[in-house]
Amino acid sequence: MSERELLRKPLARSNGSRVKDGAMIVASILVAFGLEASWGVLQERQVERTLRAELAAEFVDARERIEGNAEFLKRAGEAIQDILVLMGPDPELVPADSVVFLLMESARTYTLDMPSSVVESVVTTDQLSIIQDPNLRRALLRWPVLLDDVLENHEWIVDQYRNQFVPTTAPWVSVRDIYAMDYSLGRVREIAPFRSPGRSRFGVDVDALLADRSLEQVLSFRLQFLYITVLETEALLSAADEILSMLGANP
Repeated sequence: MSERELLRKPLARSNGSRVKDGAMIVASILVAFGLEASWGVLQERQVERTLRAELAAEFVDARERIEGNAEFLKRAGEAIQDILVLMGPDPELVPADSVVFLLMESARTYTLDMPSSVVESVVTTDQLSIIQDPNLRRALLRWPVLLDDVLENHEWIVDQYRNQFVPTTAPWVSVRDIYAMDYSLGRVREIAPFRSPGRSRFGVDVDALLADRSLEQVLSFRLQFLYITVLETEALLSAADEILSMLGANP
């Protein structure tokens, strides 16, 4: 073997060693990136599990409130229908207390106070992308729209009571009588210094009230709006059930 060949052998071994060492470094970097990516995925899945649990708790609470709201709307609608029957072409004799009770039920306003902090946080931030289920993501994005429809209707119901219902009934029955009945039925609790105002000395003009065309219009319009709100509330309840099902939670 020539002297030149003898000199080349260590150089060849040195180059081969460098290639091997380089390959090991690249492999180590790739493994590190892989481990980091896997750790990132694990962290995201943990965040998703936490979000799903928090969403489930919020929607269980929301569903209970929506159900209570639907019952309120239906009771108010039934009371209005009963009054409209009394205002029909064949009016019946009815005690004043019965009329006051029906007015109390039909005039009742309800504030739908919905929990929404978790779902608002999810749909307005990049947390939504952490949720893997595309159907759940779409349902969560749709939820605020459905909720706003119902809340806007409730605002109208409250405004209509203040701006139309009270002025129209005022000549024939005192709001005081309605409040007094609320207290007597235990629906309003006395807290000092607030107590039942007692019945008004002016009484209730049942005949005039049931013959008031303006009141009939106000009640008819209120009934239609309550009906629409019931439909939208049932759609909201259905959406809550769908979301709870996708979250794997029992309502």
